[in-house]
Amino acid sequence: MGVVLLRRRAGLEGFNDAAACDHAVRALGATVRFADDADMAVDTARVTIGFTDGGTLAEEVTTSHAGLARPMPDSDIEHKLGEICRHGQSGIDAAPLIEALWSLDGCADVSRMRALAAPAAS
Repeated sequence: MGVVLLRRRAGLEGFNDAAACDHAVRALGATVRFADDADMAVDTARVTIGFTDGGTLAEEVTTSHAGLARPMPDSDIEHKLGEICRHGQSGIDAAPLIEALWSLDGCADVSRMRALAAPAAS
């Protein structure tokens, strides 16, 4: 949670070794407490920040990005898949895989998907 609060993004880079070793991320993360609320929907969130002077700041998200009420746009899905392929250094070219996935309904032979999703031979 510390990396999200500091960097304002929850991407893959927040889970790499550099982020895990970042002293600012670790220090802020040590102050974060998570509490599950069974009365809240699974795709909602409430964050409350308490300050040393006793004040608080709260925010609630009732329709999360990529949740049931607000699905992720196709362009965001494509971008995310591209990031995953690059992050893993798999050598997978996301563009042909994305094109094949969007045409899956009319695909006569889905075995091509396996080849497009397989890491490059080394």
